[in-house]
Amino acid sequence: MIPDLEIIKFLRRKSGLTQHELSKLSGLSQSYINKIENLNADPPFSVCKKLINLLEKLRSEGEKVNVKSLMTKIKRINMNKTVKDAVILMHDLGVSQLPVTDGVVIVGSFSKRTIPGLIRKGLKCVDELIIKDVMDQPFPMIPEDSPIQLVSNLLEYNEAVLLLNHGIFSGIITKTDLLKIFK
Repeated sequence: MIPDLEIIKFLRRKSGLTQHELSKLSGLSQSYINKIENLNADPPFSVCKKLINLLEKLRSEGEKVNVKSLMTKIKRINMNKTVKDAVILMHDLGVSQLPVTDGVVIVGSFSKRTIPGLIRKGLKCVDELIIKDVMDQPFPMIPEDSPIQLVSNLLEYNEAVLLLNHGIFSGIITKTDLLKIFK
C-alpha cells in the first residue's frame, strides 16, 4: 500500500529541510520532490518508502544531536570598543557576527550586515564610532542542552543563537554550523 504522500511534505518540513536539500540527500530531483509533495506525481512505492525512511532517520538523528557539539566558541566584544575593533576581530576570527558585552553581560550584537547601514547613513569613520551606538539587539540565548529543533527554528529568523552554560555565554551557533549535522 502506498502511503499518504502528504506525509512526505510534513516530515520534510518537520526536519527543517528545503526541497533542494532533500533532493541532494535522496538523489531525486527537486522538481520530482515538488511534484510528489503537490500530489502531481504518482511515485512508485520504493520512492515513497525511500523518502519517508530518509526523513524519519534524519528526524530521529536530529533529536539526538548534541547542540553543544555544533557551537563555535568565539570571542565577544565590549560595547565600548570601536566599530573598527569589531571589524578587525571579525576578520581575524573569520566570523560574520559577534556578541556585544557590558562586562560579562551580553547586551547586543554586531554583524557584517550592520556595515551597509552605517555607510548609507554616511558614517565612514569607523575609528571613532563606538559599538554601543550602532549595535543590534542580542541574538537569542538558550541553554546548551536545548533541542536542535529550537535552534533550527530560531535560526530561521536570526543570524545566530547564543548558547549558555548555567547562564554564562559558552558559544554561538549559526546556520553554517547546522551543516555539521549532515556530515
